[in-house]
Amino acid sequence: MHEGEHPDKRAVKIAANHGIDISNQKSRPITKTDMENFDKIFCMDLNNYKDVISMAENEEQRKMISLFLEEAGNHGNYIEVPDPYWGTMDDFEKVYQLLDKAGSAIAEKLVI
Repeated sequence: MHEGEHPDKRAVKIAANHGIDISNQKSRPITKTDMENFDKIFCMDLNNYKDVISMAENEEQRKMISLFLEEAGNHGNYIEVPDPYWGTMDDFEKVYQLLDKAGSAIAEKLVI
């Protein structure tokens, strides 16, 4: 739906406040080729998860796809990453903090 678009300006600002430059990122859809090129695919919400899992051609590919917060094991009250689009800058900050914490938990799991 947002293919080729840059992140929301509010997300860019929040990331910059934390020393991260996401201003040049662009959205793109997941493809079947991604299933061959990556070991893990994380989805932020259930709709995307259902779309991506439907592309999997076998059980091995299905196992590589998961919800980001579920994989982190620390999603608290959330299954999906909340969409702050209709919210305030504070909502964008809260989502950043949630993603940062969950990303760190995933990274710890991946370190051998």
